[in-house]
Amino acid sequence: MSSIKIEPVTTQRGRRAFVKFPWRVYEDDPNWVPPLISEQLDYLDPATGPFYEVSFETFRDLIAQELQVEKDRVVREASFVDDLLADSIKLVEMMLRMEEEGIEIPIESAWEVETVGDAYRLYRQHAASS
Repeated sequence: MSSIKIEPVTTQRGRRAFVKFPWRVYEDDPNWVPPLISEQLDYLDPATGPFYEVSFETFRDLIAQELQVEKDRVVREASFVDDLLADSIKLVEMMLRMEEEGIEIPIESAWEVETVGDAYRLYRQHAASS
């Protein structure tokens, strides 16, 4: 009996192999209707897939860590400057750290951000339009 080995899929090639796996399983089933490969690849793409969205909780954790504030203070209504006491340097460093984590807020929109909720809203809008 062969063993099953489960590995994370981390590359485009791995995603493609994962998506094509059902063809091997159902190759002899005349009733099987295969899904579109392109849709399945989009579904598993970190840039567009629904499983890769950053939750507000994760967003909040990152802000608390970067600004070195208690997580309880990082709420949607919290002002970066007034409530979280972030100066411009801390905000730029936080934005750079967010980009490293795949959280992008367009620089032209960053000037509109006053609260944590504003930042999360802009992130979600940018993620949806990308």
